[in-house]
Amino acid sequence: MYVEDGLVRISVLSHTGKEAIIGLLEADRFFGESCLAGHSKRMATATTIGPSTVRAIPTDEMIRHLHLTPALAGHFIAHMLRRNMRIEQDFVD
Repeated sequence: MYVEDGLVRISVLSHTGKEAIIGLLEADRFFGESCLAGHSKRMATATTIGPSTVRAIPTDEMIRHLHLTPALAGHFIAHMLRRNMRIEQDFVD
């Protein structure tokens, strides 16, 4: 999925029913990319906050575009690296 504009809240629910917000995604951000690695079980919930435009990109189409479009692949890799750095920083904090 891709946030074209607006704001999307990413949250998870614990086994006891407690919700934790793990991210707020603004425009030009991807989410749900674990399906590209073959994960079929969803771990988080995405909820738009206010008017938003979100694009669903089928897995096979995303993989094809990543192979054929170096600029998209670079953008996507940069996105994943930023997310990993943020998660690592959250662990340190």
